[in-house]
Amino acid sequence: MDVLVLCIDRDNDLGRKGGVISPVVGRQANIEAALKLGMADPEDSDVNTIFGGIKVLDELALAGKSVEIASLAGDLKVGLISDSKLAAQLEVLLERLHPDGVIVVSDGAEDEAILPIIHSRIKVNGVRRSDQTESQPGEHLLSSKTGIQRSQDQPYSLHPPRFSSSYVCHLQLAWLPKWRCGGHHRCRGPLSPI
Repeated sequence: MDVLVLCIDRDNDLGRKGGVISPVVGRQANIEAALKLGMADPEDSDVNTIFGGIKVLDELALAGKSVEIASLAGDLKVGLISDSKLAAQLEVLLERLHPDGVIVVSDGAEDEAILPIIHSRIKVNGVRRSDQTESQPGEHLLSSKTGIQRSQDQPYSLHPPRFSSSYVCHLQLAWLPKWRCGGHHRCRGPLSPI
């Protein structure tokens, strides 16, 4: 097999919310897993991650590549516990499928923290981030705070943050009337607008 498309769910939303046991292997099995998770929590970003992985699978298959898709899920205790579960599932898949490389599909920086573990076991041909609204605040904390966005043409490019509440505050402050002192050098009288 040429490529294994890996969809990463580091905090195990698939299992906790959707009742899906991972790893989930195959196009149809991943569609069913995404539907189960979507029915349980329509706003969960991992639904779009799986469908994004299916899109990558279909694109590669159309290009004539021998390709498979698998979704891996870790644990609610993100860190050593979830990463160990993801690594164990990955090793089973690599033994079973023997891919030449993988393409990792994730929903953000938190899930992409597993990349060094994946890279230590197999060649990573690419990383795709599915863009959608997050159900848990902070999952895109790295990208939203630093302005790092990924795209196909430019792997890392800096973009200013989109319209946020801090900009609204600055705009409102800019429209406040300017105040000046009533006296020449010292403020002797009441403040009055310019």
